[in-house]
Amino acid sequence: MKRYISAAVRKLSEEPMEVQLEIVEDPKATEEELNELADSIYYKIQKKVAEHPKTSADTLDKLSDNKECLVRCAVAMNENTSAETLAKLATDDETLVKYQVVLNNNCNDDVYAVMINDEDSLIRRRAALRVRNPELLDVLADDEDSDIRYEVARNPKVTSEILHKLASDPERFTRSKVAASPFTNTEDLVMLAEDEYPCVRYEVAGNYNTPASVIAKLAKDSDRRVARKAGYRLEQYRLG
Repeated sequence: MKRYISAAVRKLSEEPMEVQLEIVEDPKATEEELNELADSIYYKIQKKVAEHPKTSADTLDKLSDNKECLVRCAVAMNENTSAETLAKLATDDETLVKYQVVLNNNCNDDVYAVMINDEDSLIRRRAALRVRNPELLDVLADDEDSDIRYEVARNPKVTSEILHKLASDPERFTRSKVAASPFTNTEDLVMLAEDEYPCVRYEVAGNYNTPASVIAKLAKDSDRRVARKAGYRLEQYRLG
């Protein structure tokens, strides 16, 4: 459909909705057009501008103050949204907005520093998976929610120092993740090999940092799954 734009003196945001919709749904829409349409009185247009892959960071920042939750959600999801705008949305009143913020790859340490202290455990849990700064992970490792400590233990950037702390966690599933981590030190693996729960000892048996002497002991474990796993590892040792 050919675009119809009325008199040049009229702003795009003042055009009929069907004209605005035609422009905002066009993959070739320009940054300038999208910026004008961000001022539309129509919620549907505002949301589509926030979703558009060509919307600029400045326009998205303008839309981050929109009264509609779903418009702000769309801003939080957009790959063009700056870390500064995400930091603003990280304190949004709506959990749905903050959940989208924590999933945005443009989040930096300043944004995560806000999110790891959010009152909603779901937000903190998602942050625990995505944070890459050891100092922030260390804060999350002390969280009262065991699900969050579990996510810290399986974070690919977790340090051996944080894992040492979590090796004594009261929750067995967190300890099992520590036992499975390639970053867990030998001393902690030796300790976890004596854990009362088979699921923890099983992960110790499968960890390539576990000493052969500990694997040999676990091959005689009272739990069949643990003993089988350790036996398999011993066979690998023999084969070189």
